[in-house]
Amino acid sequence: RAQITGYDRRKPDTIQVDTTQGFPDSGDIVARWEVIGYARKTATTFEGLVRQKLGTRLAPDFMTKVGVLFPLSAFVLSEELKTRAKPIGPIIAAGIPRDHPLAYQRYTDCYIAIARLPFRPHLRFDQGRVELIPGEHHRETRGYRLLRDGKAISGRLLAPGEAFALPVPGVYTAIAVEWSSLESPPSLALTVPTTAKGRVLEAVPTSFSWTRSAWRIAGQVTSPNLAMNVPEATLEIHHLHDGVIARETWRKGEKVLHVDLNADGRPIRRREFTNGRLVKQTYTTPEGVLASHELFGKDGFKTEYRRLDVRQGREGRELERTWYRRGTPVKQLKRGKVIFDRSGQ
Repeated sequence: RAQITGYDRRKPDTIQVDTTQGFPDSGDIVARWEVIGYARKTATTFEGLVRQKLGTRLAPDFMTKVGVLFPLSAFVLSEELKTRAKPIGPIIAAGIPRDHPLAYQRYTDCYIAIARLPFRPHLRFDQGRVELIPGEHHRETRGYRLLRDGKAISGRLLAPGEAFALPVPGVYTAIAVEWSSLESPPSLALTVPTTAKGRVLEAVPTSFSWTRSAWRIAGQVTSPNLAMNVPEATLEIHHLHDGVIARETWRKGEKVLHVDLNADGRPIRRREFTNGRLVKQTYTTPEGVLASHELFGKDGFKTEYRRLDVRQGREGRELERTWYRRGTPVKQLKRGKVIFDRSGQ
């Protein structure tokens, strides 16, 4: 790989890099999705460029969007791997020849990783009826599966807004099913002691909240009124499913600190306040390594942003720094190099 160190659009024949070691004297390089040919190289440049080879699209800005170049050989399958690749009819029908250097990559299966499961719904009694409340985010929900004592009561999903009957007492849970067929974890259990009727709500009612607040003074639970009149109190925000998700520090009725916690209870975002105004915000990794740092002015606009390296052995190195004037970027550094500077304008 080669890290791009410079590119002048007025001299589009050359890309400057940190090193060309390991690359052939001439050949092809890959910039994101674009294949670029080069006629020669020096220790720190690729020269004699031929853009958009092999029918690839033009890459975005080299300095801000690409950053790193790879030899095309890194993307070409070995003969052994080619024997395992199976041509896909629609790709061939689209006109991509079987001997295209990138054909086998385009034949390769696509694997999808699930980033998160759907948000679980909630069951509750309200005025003698059972309500199925949709999860916190439910725009992709196709329907809901009701379970009694862990077993589905029907093979059909309940649609938002649909009424239902529970003719048999038991312990009920509900699962949200998205259009992708992904299913949420079960809701909290609701014991139904007798027959009941219910309805799937289309939206979360105003009388319901996924979170509750708990005030503490010196670790002891207290009332909001008492908490507002002591030198320091703590506000804990409890989520119905996730437990404590945030803690706030209040001093004499004024919020001075808000800390968000991840699923393991570790702090990941810290927000500092002065006179009720946000002045500083930082993000950290679950291991406590500082990832970013933001400052805010008296007018409420962001004034400065820093992004730091969190990789092991590189912690704390500044990757990016941006200054703002009333929310508009006026100067930016990346890895110590000035990307733009409009601060004097």
